[in-house]
Amino acid sequence: MPVPSPDGRYLLTVGNTPREGTILFLRPIDSLASRPLPGTEGADPGPFWSPDGRWIGFHADGKLKKISPNGGSPQTIASLPLVQDPTWGSRGDIIFRPTNRAPLYRIPESGGSPAQITHLDSARTENSHRYQRFLPDGRRFLFTARCGQRENNALYLASLDTGQAKRLMPINSKAHYIPPREGGPGVLIYYLEGSLVSRVLDLAREEVSGEPVPVYEGVAYNSTSLAAFFSISDDGRVAVIRPAGANQTLLTWHSRTGDLAGTLGPRGTYNQPRISPDGARVVVSSPDPQTGNRDLFVIEVARGTFSRLTTHVANDWYPVWSPDGKQLLFGSDRDGGTRNLTYLKRSLEPGAEESRFPGEQPVDWSRDGRWISFFSESGRNTDLWIAPALPDGKPFPYLATPFRESTARFSPDTRLVAYTSNETGQFEVYVRPFTGGPAPPEGKIQISTGGGDFPVWKKEGGELYFMAGDSTLFAVNTQDFARSPAVPHPSRLFRACEGTMVQPFPLRDASYDPPYDTLAGKRFLINCAAEAPGRFTVLLNWPFAAKR
Repeated sequence: MPVPSPDGRYLLTVGNTPREGTILFLRPIDSLASRPLPGTEGADPGPFWSPDGRWIGFHADGKLKKISPNGGSPQTIASLPLVQDPTWGSRGDIIFRPTNRAPLYRIPESGGSPAQITHLDSARTENSHRYQRFLPDGRRFLFTARCGQRENNALYLASLDTGQAKRLMPINSKAHYIPPREGGPGVLIYYLEGSLVSRVLDLAREEVSGEPVPVYEGVAYNSTSLAAFFSISDDGRVAVIRPAGANQTLLTWHSRTGDLAGTLGPRGTYNQPRISPDGARVVVSSPDPQTGNRDLFVIEVARGTFSRLTTHVANDWYPVWSPDGKQLLFGSDRDGGTRNLTYLKRSLEPGAEESRFPGEQPVDWSRDGRWISFFSESGRNTDLWIAPALPDGKPFPYLATPFRESTARFSPDTRLVAYTSNETGQFEVYVRPFTGGPAPPEGKIQISTGGGDFPVWKKEGGELYFMAGDSTLFAVNTQDFARSPAVPHPSRLFRACEGTMVQPFPLRDASYDPPYDTLAGKRFLINCAAEAPGRFTVLLNWPFAAKR
């Protein structure tokens, strides 16, 4: 989401560049042009403003940093592995969430060690505190408690001085406070049933009053993270809104020439589609409409019917079929959200046994059934690991470098591993031999040359597919890899999802989130955005705020 400056004069965004990856862009509200901020390369999502607008905070390369919107060198505030939902108070404090499922921590803007300031209430099944935002006094702040039982989700008002938190009301999104103007009351803006609504908040009494009043209809929303896609300047005069439906996807079948050959199921919020070995089913990760947690679902290709596979209150995602199509590996944050661990589902029944398996986040299961691949994160880097497909199999590093490697896929004969790496400065697809141990120093073959990700082997062998940064699908003949050092030039197949784009596809990060799969290289299932992404509605001198 673009983030308005406190006075609404600028919009701050995270954008992609071909070689530097992500970088912060600043755009004056009265201009059509955005300018990059050098020194912010590698910025993670979630940049934020100091309350006086003199600084921009961001996280990159394992550090919390700040930079002037006028440019100059960034300054490091602290070394922190991860920073989520940061907010900067008028008295010099920064509050953040250190992992996906965690309470809140505070750190001074001058640096130092973070200190925990909220505590999760297990009796309410709280699994995280998120979307924190300072109030004007710089001591009190709002946050949303996300719970395993969705009916317990609530908005709280807390204080750095007392350490106490007061429950204000049930809520399933973030809330933005707009101070009183022209004698009117202060109000909360939040998401409710597809719209933004307002409700009066009396800070003196720390109470909400009145009924929710709709102020804007049609706002994009993600029930998994409770993310409502809107951002507002401190005075409420500038609001940025992503239209409803912008985060939905549609599973589409394409022929080898790119012709649309049908769809699978209705619009939804799908991720990681994987076709079963027999081609009869597709497994996807999708948020549960009741709890918001991501679960695994199976879709029958012939009838388009959905069946639930997992029911845990944690997020279950990144499914991988066993070679016989009777079991599934998947990733889950069941340890509290600090890591994605691998689990094995021993049958496709919802209540079937799910047991811990070696590795952190699974990527592939070799066709001979002997090996699984996964990746392990270490700071800004990710390494490729492989383990024997046994409950007590000991993982070993297949490829560990100073760069980011991911999406390791075994060839049908298990003799090769295709993967992505940013060792050249951008992500490209490579192939290396696999002999049952770490990658040998010789035999590496670079497949793509202009950027690539998501390698997928043809089931019968002989071809490897990958996707370029503009969502164009390519095929490479792999039949001569063992006999000739010359690599055939990739053949362009088609650009996926013309008119929108593949969803999701952050090439700079190698997202480990395959947006497509294939049946015999003749029919491709691609997860397309239901609408073109990147479009936002910007409201200037918002009438709602002007009435304050």
